[in-house]
Amino acid sequence: MDAAQRKLRLIAAASAAAFVLVCALAALFAAPAIEAALQARAGAALAAAGIAGVTATLDGRTATLDGAVTDEAEKAAAIAAVAAVGGIAATVDRIRAGGPAEAPALYRFSATWDGRALTLTGHMPSRDARAETVTHARDMLRRAEIADAIDVAPGAPDENWQAIVAAGLAAMKGLSSATMTLAGPKMTFVGRSPDADGRAEAVRILESLPAPYVSSIDIRIGPEPVAAPPAPPYRFGAAFDGVSVALSGVLPSAAAKAEIAAALASALPEAMLDDRTAIDPAAPDGAYADAALLALGQFARLNAATLALDGRRLTLAGIAADPAARDAARAAFADLPAAYEATLTLGIAGEAAAAPETRGGAASPAAVCQGDADAALAQGGLVFASGSATLPAAAGPLIARLAEIARACAGARFQISGHTDSSGREAANLKLSQDRARAVAAALAEAGVEAGRLSAAGYGSSRPIAAEDSDAGKARNRRIEVIVRP
Repeated sequence: MDAAQRKLRLIAAASAAAFVLVCALAALFAAPAIEAALQARAGAALAAAGIAGVTATLDGRTATLDGAVTDEAEKAAAIAAVAAVGGIAATVDRIRAGGPAEAPALYRFSATWDGRALTLTGHMPSRDARAETVTHARDMLRRAEIADAIDVAPGAPDENWQAIVAAGLAAMKGLSSATMTLAGPKMTFVGRSPDADGRAEAVRILESLPAPYVSSIDIRIGPEPVAAPPAPPYRFGAAFDGVSVALSGVLPSAAAKAEIAAALASALPEAMLDDRTAIDPAAPDGAYADAALLALGQFARLNAATLALDGRRLTLAGIAADPAARDAARAAFADLPAAYEATLTLGIAGEAAAAPETRGGAASPAAVCQGDADAALAQGGLVFASGSATLPAAAGPLIARLAEIARACAGARFQISGHTDSSGREAANLKLSQDRARAVAAALAEAGVEAGRLSAAGYGSSRPIAAEDSDAGKARNRRIEVIVRP
């Protein structure tokens, strides 16, 4: 073999080794994401099969099933549901059959009927009893949309439990709305009937319950009372699957929408963005975008994640590749605005499902300080002259009160945020809002608040809290906010 042939063989061998290494690395980095996806699918399969007491943990493509079920039939159904998930190669059975160790403290069942949908919750003694109850509900309320959230558990008061539930559902047949709660042997039934005949038939059924069951009945005749339509919930959601980010819900302005898109492009430059958010200026406060940006920033630390921001309640769930990434995501929420509460469920790929943990909340010290600051600002006293950032003399008592609150909240940080309405040029509005926020922060520092605990930011008209179709709406947007952080 000449030198040229030996060189060619060495090059071929090196190329093959490099290809094997690349494949191994690809498999190594893809494994956590694959496990997370399979674990999510297994959980969805168990939920679809109506099995609430079993969890699936993935190690590669092997699913380990843990938990407790009522009988061997339910155990077999759980194993079959997970085994049928595409991509899972094997299952390990650690399920305990025979039900939970203890019966519910109080055996209950509830049904709520609103004329269109029926929601069922509570306990049934077996899977067959649960299925028969749902079938009976469909027979009684033929056009109902049924949401079945019934748990299977031992401990029913007696063998009549299922029949008593069936009687309560039958009493709903002629009613426009009803709520039935069965707690032990006591049934509470509240409803509304379009006429006297419907009420009479429901009462006849409910008054004939066998001992020891007793009923408390309140069925009124006439149309449902007309209530004022509730304000639509202010919600924002995001989902990240390792490849793309999908956004939905509402944001306060086009500027906030652009800010979030830019932040995601910086944190996840390779991810595709599917932005289906709409604009609604009625955000809870000016920190709403900050809370969303804080949570979205953690997507870069997670293999997959979902975010839900409902008013001031934030829920983030995700899977990290390792403990360091998970802990960094957790630690970031030290900067969560105090008015917000976060529920974090952050796990590690290949490990057991994580338990949720809560950050903030209305009872936290920082949240109490936030409430005090909001109350002080709501009393007024901070009205700048048009186009001016000079703090008015009448603001003295308010500054003194805010300083008192800040001094009482040891360690908490206070961001002074300035906002304007959309009148005029945005560049001028932005500068004016910044100058006004700095003026308030400087006054608080002069009143004895440590400068290191104070910051100032101006947002112009980019973070409204009201529609500007009236003078009152514009006035609400011309404001100073105090954002407290722990």
